Amino acid sequence: MSNFKKVGNLKLETSAYEQKLNDTDIVFYNNDFNTSILMFQITKDKKPLLLNDNNVHIDIVLVAKDGSWLIDDEFYFEEPMNGKVSYQIPNWFLNHHGKVKAQVYIGINGKDDTVTEVEFAFTIKDDLINTVPAKEKIIQFRTFLELKNRILEQVQEIEDGMAHGSDYVSEMKTTVTEGIAQITKKVEESDESITNATSKFMNEIKQLFEETKNDIVKTKDNAVFTVNAKSEEALQNMENISKTTENKYNDMLTDFQSLIDNNSFVKPESLKDLVKKDALTDYAKKNELESFINDEELVSKLTDLDIQQFALTNQDGTVKFLNLSNLIENLKPLPSGLCYATNVPNLPNNITSTAGFMIVMKRNEDFSKYIYMPHNSNQTLVSYKNKNNTLEWKTLRPLNDTGWLPFNLINGAISNSSYMGSNGFVCSYRIIDHGDRREKSIRLNGKNITDKAQIAKLPVGFAENTQVHPIRTPQRSNGGFVTIYPDGKVNFFKTGDYEWYSDDDIYGEIRWIE
Repeated sequence: MSNFKKVGNLKLETSAYEQKLNDTDIVFYNNDFNTSILMFQITKDKKPLLLNDNNVHIDIVLVAKDGSWLIDDEFYFEEPMNGKVSYQIPNWFLNHHGKVKAQVYIGINGKDDTVTEVEFAFTIKDDLINTVPAKEKIIQFRTFLELKNRILEQVQEIEDGMAHGSDYVSEMKTTVTEGIAQITKKVEESDESITNATSKFMNEIKQLFEETKNDIVKTKDNAVFTVNAKSEEALQNMENISKTTENKYNDMLTDFQSLIDNNSFVKPESLKDLVKKDALTDYAKKNELESFINDEELVSKLTDLDIQQFALTNQDGTVKFLNLSNLIENLKPLPSGLCYATNVPNLPNNITSTAGFMIVMKRNEDFSKYIYMPHNSNQTLVSYKNKNNTLEWKTLRPLNDTGWLPFNLINGAISNSSYMGSNGFVCSYRIIDHGDRREKSIRLNGKNITDKAQIAKLPVGFAENTQVHPIRTPQRSNGGFVTIYPDGKVNFFKTGDYEWYSDDDIYGEIRWIE
C-alpha cells in the first residue's frame, strides 16, 4: 500500500456478546479521491483470524446521512496471517457528507456460513473549497476566459500558416526537380566510370591468362621429358635384375643336383635309429627324476614347509560350485573357502534369490561363520555355526543417506532469507540410516513467520515422535523453539512476551536419533 493514503484503523472482535456502536473519530473529505482507506484488524478471542480470498469473502454496507447506501466486496487482504484487511471508499460516495454507519459481513467460501461484525461509524466532511464565495469563483471564471482567448489566437495563427501552404508546395516541387537532375548527373558519371574500370579489368585478365597458359605448356614439356627418362632408366634396371636372378638360380640348381648325385640327404634307416636313441634317453631321464622325487628325505622336507595346502578356489581362480539342496546338513560341514551355492537353506522370504556367492570361515568342527550374497542384488546375510544351532540368517542393512532434500516454507513465510551471501544453508531435511538407528536432521532459514503458526510440511512419519527443539532468533528476542509432529507439520513458537515482527528471522539446524 502506498504511503500517500489516509488510513482509518478499526478493531472488529468476532463475538456473540452484545457490543455498542463503535463511533470512531475517523474523518474523510469529499476530495479524498483514491486515498480514503478503512483498515480492519479482525480478531476472535483477542487473537487474529486467518483470512484470505481462498477461504472467505467479505462484504461491507455503508449508509450515508442523506440515505444513500452502498454494498461492496472490494476488500484487499493486507496480512492474511494477522487478520488484516482494507477497504477503499469509492470516490462518488465521498460526495455524501455527514456521519456514515457501516457494518462488515464475513462469509465462508462454499458454505452459507456468515459472521456479522459490530456496527461502526465514521464521518465524511465537506471540503473547504466548496465554501469559497461566489466572487472568487467569478475571478476564476475570468481567468478561464483569458486562457480560452489565448488558445483561439494560436489556432488562428495555425490556420493562417495553412493558407500559405501553396507557396510551400511550390518550393518543395522546385527542390525535388533540382534533386532529380543532380541524381541523373551522378548516375551518368558513375556509368562512365564503371565502363572504364570494366575495360581495364578485362585487359588485365586476358594478359594474365596468356602468361599462365605459356607457363602450363612449358611445365608440361618438362614433365614429359622427365617421365620418359625415368621410364628408360627403370626398364634397364629391371633387365639387369632379371639377368642376375637367372644366373643365381642356375648356380643353385647345379649345387642341388650335385648333392643328389653324392647321396648327401638323410636316409629313412638312419632317421629311425635316431628316434630310438632319443626315446631311450628320455626314458632314462624319467626314471632318474622319479627316483629323485620319491626320495624319503625330500618328501619329509616338503611336508614340514609352512605353506597353504588347502585350495580356496579352483586352479583357474573361479569359485567352486555347490548344490546344497535346501538341507542344513549340507551347509554345516562346508570347509573354509569361496563358492557359488544354489538352493541355500533357511533363507528369509524377502531374499532375492537362493543362488549366490558364499564365504565360509571355519574355526573347527563346532564353530564356523557364513556370509551369503544373492547373485542378483546387493543383499548381504550372515549366519554362524555354534555346535548344534539351526543356522538362522540375519540381513545386514546397508548404510543409506538421502542427502539434503530441499523444501519451502508455507503460510506466507519467506524461505532462505538469511546468510545466503555467506554460504548459508537452505531449508532442507535429511535421513541417514545406520542400520540399527536413524539420524534425522532439518534445516530452517526464513522470515515473515507468524508466532504459533505452521511454517512447513514434511513427509508423514519423518518424525516418529513429536520433537521440540530451540532455534536461533534475533538477538533482541527471548528466543524461540520449533515443534515437529509425526504428521509432518512444523510449527514455530516465540519465547516470552516480546514483539515479533515480520522481518524477524529464524536460522538453525536440528538433529535427533531414532
